Order: sequence, then structure tokens, then C-alpha cells
Amino acid sequence: MSHYGPAPKRATYYRSSGASLSRKHALYLRRRLIFILTLALIGLLLLKSGSILHLFSSSQPAKKYLGSVCLDPGHGGDDTGAINQDLLERDLNLRVALRVQSILQSEDYRVYMTRTSNDQYLTNDNRVTFCNDTKANLLVAIHQNYFTDNVTDYTMALYYNQNSRGLAASLANATAARLGTENDGISRFNDGELMRAQMPAALIEGLFISSDQEYAQISETGSVRLAVEAEGIADGIRNFFKNPNQQPTQETDLNQAGSPG
Repeated sequence: MSHYGPAPKRATYYRSSGASLSRKHALYLRRRLIFILTLALIGLLLLKSGSILHLFSSSQPAKKYLGSVCLDPGHGGDDTGAINQDLLERDLNLRVALRVQSILQSEDYRVYMTRTSNDQYLTNDNRVTFCNDTKANLLVAIHQNYFTDNVTDYTMALYYNQNSRGLAASLANATAARLGTENDGISRFNDGELMRAQMPAALIEGLFISSDQEYAQISETGSVRLAVEAEGIADGIRNFFKNPNQQPTQETDLNQAGSPG
């Protein structure tokens, strides 16, 4: 049978060779490898120069403190300190210290606490070792005083090393001013904690827990007496940072008088 007209075209399909695909894939992998190595090299150079560390640190700059203080609320645990009816010195010291901590932290001071509960018992060695380990600028031990009568009431501070004399004076001056108590000045005292401190260190005796007047003020509902004492101690710390050469109203020697309260 004859066929008229042009012969029909045969359908053709494109088929790439396996060799061509392999070359393209290899080229892609080579370029990707070069890109990754380039990024790694850039990262290494930035890390060595500190640029990457700067990028991370600049987003969260290190906090700058005005100073650092190690607060030591005296007594604790089974050691109650002085007692007047239902008032325990151990408890008052902690309440004052926590208030001082709150005040100073709100003003960008760094504060360390030797104890934060009344269940904790610490030796003087525990206290001074903890404070020395913090590398704080100051150590302030917080106590209340006691006497055999129910009338005596004044503020005083103790120190041992000469670099601590100004701190003791600053604490006594400021705390007495806030409380409105007599300022009995400062005394050099052979106390293990004060002797071994590696920073200026002082012990503040804010008020007499044995005083009937103080008992009434502290026990009154809504009393701010201990908060006022804390303000005075915070004032003394601030003032010492501003001027470490504070002078006391007077100075006596307690080295033969036994341990303070």
C-alpha cells in the first residue's frame, strides 16, 4: 500500500547522560564545601579577635556594682544571743540584716549574707571564711546589745584592724543618728571574725535589747524601729564608701571587758 504525503515524524525524548549529572553534582558539592569552609574561616578569625564574644556580651553587659558587702547577722540556730521576754537577738539581727540587704541591693550594691534563716548556726570561723571567700569590699556584723538594767541604751561599733576603724565610726555615727540613741563611739576589740577579715570589718551594736523603751518600740504593732536601724546601717555603709576616713565621737578599749552581745 503506498503512502502519500510526508513521512510521520518519530517522537524523540531528551535523555541526559549519567556522566553529565555526575559532573554537575560534583560541582555543586565543591561550591557548597568552599562556602562552608569560608564561613568557618571567618568565624575562626572573629573568635580569635574577640569580635564574636563582644557581640554576645554587648547584648547583656555585666552589671556594675557601686560596691560589695558581706552582711553577718549575729548568732543563729541554738545561739539566740541576748533575750528580753519574747525578743531574741538572733531574730532581730536577721530582720535588720535582711532590710539592709534590700536597701543596698535596690541601690546597686552587691550583698552577701552569712545566713538567711534563724535555723542556721555558724561559728566565727564559718562567718569570716564565707565573707573572705566572697571577696566583698566590706564585712558588717549586725548585733544588738544587752545590759543588766532595763534603762541603758546606746549605739556603738567594734573593730580590730586599723583599716576598719573608719567603717566602725561610720556605722556608729549613722546608726545612732537614725535611731536617736546616744552615740557611744567605737572600740577596738579582739574578736576572731574581725581579726581575720581580709577587708574592712566592723560589728555594729545598734541598740540595747534589754531596754524597756526599745522593747516597747520594737514590740508595737506596725513598728518600724528595726527598719530605722537598718536605714542607719545602710547609711553608714554608703558613707564609708564615699569617705573611708570617718571619725568617731569617742573611742574606748573593750579588750579587757569580755565578748560583746
